[in-house]
Parts: sequence; C-alpha cells; structure tokens
Amino acid sequence: MWRHQLLPALFLALLSCVEGALFNCSGGHFRYGSISHRLVSGYTVQFTIKTEWKRSFSTGSIFAGRGEDGRAVTGDQVSIPGVWRSSLGNAKTIMFETGDGTSSSLILTVTSYSFEEDYLYGYTIFQHTYDRPNDGGNDWLPTISGCCRCVGEEVQFKVTARVNLAYDTSSLIMSSLPVIELAHSIFMQNVLVASNTYEGDLAQSWQFGSGMSNLTYLVVNTSALGVGYHAVVAQIALERAVTPYDFMLKVVSPEYEADRPYFILGKPVMTIFNDNGVREAALPLLEGYLGYEILFTLTAFTSRSAAEIKSILSFSLPAGAELRNVVREGSPGNSTMNVDFAWTPVGTQANHHFVCFEAVDSLPLQLSSGQHCVQLLVLSVNPAPSFDSPPANSVFRFFMAKMNMFDINGINDNPYDNLLIFPARPLQFGQKGQEMSNTIASEKRVKATDPAAKQQPSSGPPTSHLERTRRCVRVIVERCKYLVQANDDMKTIGVTFRRDWLTIWSMNQGLMSFTPAEGSLVQIGRLYYVQAGDTMQSISMEFGMTMDDLRSLNYDLSNFLPADKIPTGLQICIFPDTCNE
Repeated sequence: MWRHQLLPALFLALLSCVEGALFNCSGGHFRYGSISHRLVSGYTVQFTIKTEWKRSFSTGSIFAGRGEDGRAVTGDQVSIPGVWRSSLGNAKTIMFETGDGTSSSLILTVTSYSFEEDYLYGYTIFQHTYDRPNDGGNDWLPTISGCCRCVGEEVQFKVTARVNLAYDTSSLIMSSLPVIELAHSIFMQNVLVASNTYEGDLAQSWQFGSGMSNLTYLVVNTSALGVGYHAVVAQIALERAVTPYDFMLKVVSPEYEADRPYFILGKPVMTIFNDNGVREAALPLLEGYLGYEILFTLTAFTSRSAAEIKSILSFSLPAGAELRNVVREGSPGNSTMNVDFAWTPVGTQANHHFVCFEAVDSLPLQLSSGQHCVQLLVLSVNPAPSFDSPPANSVFRFFMAKMNMFDINGINDNPYDNLLIFPARPLQFGQKGQEMSNTIASEKRVKATDPAAKQQPSSGPPTSHLERTRRCVRVIVERCKYLVQANDDMKTIGVTFRRDWLTIWSMNQGLMSFTPAEGSLVQIGRLYYVQAGDTMQSISMEFGMTMDDLRSLNYDLSNFLPADKIPTGLQICIFPDTCNE
C-alpha cells in the first residue's frame, strides 16, 4: 500500500504540470481518462473506459455526428482518432490494451458534450477473458495511450489501470468530474477525489503522479499553477485493483469568481464559501435503503450578465440513477435551474456511493460552479419499525358505557417507509381503530413540474419481505362498574344503562349523594359466576333479563346465541328484575 510520505514530492510534480490557454485546449484532443472493471465470471471481466476528448479536433470527418455543426452529440458513437508515438515514429492508432497481448480500437458512446467547452464525453465497454488471475503474480496492466494531451504541445498520455483477480474482483469507479474548475487564489483549495465500486466499497490507498485514502482531498495551490488547463493524474486503489484518474484542472482568473454559477437552498447541495471567500468542497451525507428511491433536488443560480444556467451535469451516476425534471426559471442575468436526482439502489448496490455535479452557464466563455459531491450511504437492511408507546405488556383498565381509548405510536428509522399499524387479530365487541395520523420526521420539499393531464409512471418500495414488529397489551374491562362523568347524576346513569336509577342506587350502599363525584365508581349490576350448563336463555329467564340486556352488559357475550352454553366460572354482569318473578 502506498504511504502518505510520497505525497510531498508528488505534489511538487503536480504543480509543475504544463499550462494550457484559458477556455481552450491548445494541444491535442485527450482531456480525461479512467478505466474500471468488474468481474463477470471466472477470469472474464468487463472494462468500462470513460474518456473525454476535444470535440472540434481535426477535420469534420473526425467525431462526426448528428449535431447541427456535423459533430457528435449525446447518443452518437464515434471512433477515437490519434496515434501512439514511439522512437520509430507513429507506430499505431490509439488502442485499448488489456495487458496480456490483446488490444482493441475504441468506440465512444457519447453521453455528454459541450459546444462552448468543446468536449465529447462518453464510455467504451470492453469484455475480456484472461487465462489466469494475474500476470505470474504481477498485476495485469490494461492501458490506453497515445498522443496528444489537450494541454501543451505534442504531450503524450498513458492511462493505466491494474487488475489482479486473486485479490479484487472489481475496481473503483471514478465519480469526480473530468474537468474541475477552480478560481485563481492565493489560498489553498481542496478537491475531493471521489470513487467507489459498484458494490459501494471505498478506496484503500491513493497516489498522485502516475495515481488517496477514502475521503482524502487533493490540496491545490492555484497561484502556483496559474490560469489555464492543467493535466493531473491520480491512482485510486483497493487492495490491488487500481483505477486511474487522469483529469484536468481548469483555473480561471479571479475576476470571474463572482460570475461563476453556484448551488443554492442546500438540500443537499449548496455552494459554501469559507472565511477567505474560497469555495469549499462540502460533502453532505444522505442515507437510503435498498429498494427505496433516493430523491433530491439540485438548484443552481447565476447572476452573470446575459448568462443563464445551461445545465446541471453529472458524468458518473450510479447504475440506474438519472437526472430528471429539468425546470428553468428567471431570465439572463438572474437564472435558476432545478434538476431532480433519482435513484433506486437494488441488488448489491449497498454501502457508499459518491455522486458529483457541476452547474455551467450558457455564455461562450463558459463558467462552472466547480465540483459538488454528495455521499450516499445505502443500507442493505431495512430496519423493522418499533413501538414508541404503549410500553410492552401494558395493562389498561376500561369501564362500561364510556368511550375508552389509548394511543399507539410507532416509529421507523427509514424515512422512506410508510408506517402501518394494524391489529394482529380482527377487532370485536365494538372495538375499533381510528385512522392513523402519520407524522414525517424529516423535512420534505414537494413540487409538481408536469402538466396535470400528463400521466407519469411511478414506482414504490418492494412489497415483499416487509419488516414488522408486534406489541401486546392487556385490556381489562371492569364489569358492572361505571366511571362517573361530568354532569352525571343517578338519573342520567339510569338512562345510560336503561335501568331503574333507584335500584342502581340501592346497589351502592356507600353512595350518600344523588350526584356522585366525577371519576368515582358506581355499581350498575350484580356479578354472577356462570354455573355448569348455563346458557344465554337460562340466565335470561332466571334473572328476568332480556338476552339483549345481557349482551349489552357483557361485551364478550355479544355473539352468543340463546342455546349457547357460557363457559363455566365466567364472571358476568346481571341486572335482575326484582319486580317480576
């Protein structure tokens, strides 16, 4: 593993990189390159080669496409021109070499382009089968090389990865931008080099100069570099798999700093300026869950005279992610753009993922917000909900002829879940659950951008394997007892139970007032222990009660039929008719 003491010498080498002219590559056509791989099966790997090139390079037949100017645009596929130079001259065209003698020309699928910045960006997919996991213990060295870099004159480039399937089955994927814009300043500036594997693993080591621990920043002295383009090469590693990050720093004159676009509202991306007025590389952390959509809005603004926000870009989105719902507001010199980032991580896409963005304006001398990244922590285990109240094994004491209730509160650490609370068994005896009141603990910003009549597809979390939690409580209904309410007297209590109030009073020998105190207990019947063979009909006849009256005083007898035997020993409430035999 490379050690940090290598950094000072390599940092000096970085500062001596060749300058380019402001807003224009003065050399060749290569601007950016990175090579990553994933194991398919056995010793077969899939390489993803991401590169950026000067769009106007050479004649119109080079990088030809469907653009209005005849050049390639998003969706086009183009061949990569150029030469590989040696001491003997131009030996061959630019090729991708796997390290074991196999090579292939590069076909670029264009995913982004800019007329103002004069670039094409895209990817090349190449699948290759090695005959063994490594080169006799050494790493395989897949490479693209040739001439020439976009900075300087006749400067060759060589982008080299390392593959060793005995240690790592995949490599890191670069999330940082291919060109990172900084304003010239006397103060040091930080640039995050962000990367992760498809499965969310982070870098273990780093090196500058030919190729950082995870979440390590490149410290840049722009006053030493000067205004212009500068080539920078870094290597980001797992245990043995190395991903090259061959990118450019674009340093603009300090007079442009106030005109550069910036992100506002800060949910989650916001341009932050430190005490020196220099933009800071803030890194917000968002948590999500496998199978649940992660959605947030990016809002960029420019007040540059005559300029609008042209686009909000991300060059390396996680697989399955997209930028959508572009909304432009304002006018030149006061322009805002909103874009939604949406991603539903699935399968093995747990752990850490970086996504980096920039906002660019619309003028020919285009300015950028600079790189802004978000770290997404995708949790693979969706936590089960839990109960906040009532406590486990709680006992509630309820009384007759009164609406009795208690609150059930559930909580869930996953803010994307819709929490449902329902009885484990069907409710009975007049019990009912009121509608739930859901309180979202996290703040949400909701906006509609589509016409009301336009239908849009929607998606939700998976419905299988839902986590659940059960909590049991005990409810005791006091038989033959009534809890006196405000404004009650013996007559109103008699009306409530459709019984003679004098008889009720006679059952309460300690009751000395016609108006019992609120909250006191009043006996409204006699307790009877069911004997063997008792039925609804026999008890009704024995005590001169209708079966409906018997049911109304005993919630657990509400479904009994006349001939049904009542469980022996059950204590029930009766109100004998003392006037009739």
